[in-house]
Amino acid sequence: MNDILETLGHWQLDVKAVRERMYSAATARERERWHAVWLLARGWTAAQVAEALERDAHTIGAWTEAL
Repeated sequence: MNDILETLGHWQLDVKAVRERMYSAATARERERWHAVWLLARGWTAAQVAEALERDAHTIGAWTEAL
């Protein structure tokens, strides 16, 4: 979790800002990715996020590495 918070801090984002981006995203794909980031920032594991979003855990890992 600390890694994701550090990454968000680098981009000058906090959990509230991620949540706002999740709801204001222009496309479903972007909303889904922001949702994953928001859940990760709230302490969920990549496996939990993958299950909740019905995605492969490797997909969630790739998304977080792309941040």
